[in-house]
Amino acid sequence: MAFEAPERFAGWEIYPCNLPFSALDTNATRCQEELSKDAQRLFIPNEEESELQILQIDTTSQEEGERNPQQLTIGSPEQLLSCLERPANTIFFQVTQEHSWSQLLITEELFRKLLTILNVHPGFLDVVHVFEVAYNVKYVARHRRNSPLKDPFSIRETGVYHKLQTGLAKCTWIFLNPSETLSERLAKASTEPEASEPLGQFRWHALILLCLSESWRDYVNHLEENLSNLMDRGFSSNRQQSNRDGIITVDFSDIRSLQIMTDKLKRLIHLLNLNKNLCEHLSAFFGRVKSLSPPQLAGSFCQYEIMIENYSFQNETHISRLESIVSRAQGVGSLIEHILDLRAAEQGAEENSLVRQLTLQSTEDTGAMRTIALISAIFLPATFLATFFGSNFFGFEDTKDGHILTVASNIWIYVVAALAFSAITVAIWCWWRSRSWSKSSKGNDAEYMA
Repeated sequence: MAFEAPERFAGWEIYPCNLPFSALDTNATRCQEELSKDAQRLFIPNEEESELQILQIDTTSQEEGERNPQQLTIGSPEQLLSCLERPANTIFFQVTQEHSWSQLLITEELFRKLLTILNVHPGFLDVVHVFEVAYNVKYVARHRRNSPLKDPFSIRETGVYHKLQTGLAKCTWIFLNPSETLSERLAKASTEPEASEPLGQFRWHALILLCLSESWRDYVNHLEENLSNLMDRGFSSNRQQSNRDGIITVDFSDIRSLQIMTDKLKRLIHLLNLNKNLCEHLSAFFGRVKSLSPPQLAGSFCQYEIMIENYSFQNETHISRLESIVSRAQGVGSLIEHILDLRAAEQGAEENSLVRQLTLQSTEDTGAMRTIALISAIFLPATFLATFFGSNFFGFEDTKDGHILTVASNIWIYVVAALAFSAITVAIWCWWRSRSWSKSSKGNDAEYMA
């Protein structure tokens, strides 16, 4: 594959508007604007950090040494031109990431020039923007983060672009964030003469799906193990709360863990269904290609169909296992909720019994106070009379007729003082009550306004 001159980069700044795509096929202006808007988020700014990995295969060479795949890593448009000038009928471009959440290890300039010189359809930009539309594979992989996360797996995505020029028997591949395992498998497969033939490379799509699905089984096993631990807690938990060592109890955190797991499982089922739809679309597409292909490719198509059926079976198995885990998680969640409800009901009954005992004790205390108040009320008049007539305002004088009760002439002082202090006491009580009522009324008004 050779490119004549750097003029093939012409207009790269406005890719894909610089390429002759029909307006009926795509909206090039919208694609260019969206790529410019997301450029800072998607691409690294420095050319020194750019790492575009290239794997070149030339199956037409007569010399054995030149037929071996050539692996290169470039970072500039000049190096890209130099690589494309070398003879090769299959080229893999791999745009990687340092982390699954970081930028692509390529500059915006090199990326636009790559798509310009390869005449890549703008539909591939949907994969670049969100890794969701077009040809995008969802998979799981063990992460290498040092943080103590409970889930050792993370969800990742790989974008794939494949262009076959049947007239020239040349293939061009672009991978966005391929896994290490996929890169190794592609490099190994490219050394096999039959597998690396451009017209038979449609089988590599099945290889990509199978390779990226290898970790799904380990992840589903991990989720089943976590569910088993929660199920053991639910099935072995006592109905009554206990803080003794060795006694298994459940609480609200177990319900929350089950809900988090259920949401995660439903998301994984959704991702596997997306991969299932992708598999069906690929099968339908290559079914049409098969009907237009020469008979000598029948063996390759048979191999592809076997591989894609194997992937479809594995995918359906993972979906079925995840749906089973969701059903079991919901069942053990209901069991734990019933245990917590029974525990709350028993705790409420105990609290009600305690309140009843306190109420009975309060009733007994009230009866005793009522008896004391009644006795006091019975003896209060006698106490008042004894105190009143025992004061110095009254006395008994001896006369020849006997003892005579005499009243002091200044008894009016007692009457005036008693009435005055009684009036003052009543006035103070009325003022205090009216002040309390005023505060209570203002508080109610403020609460109503709020």
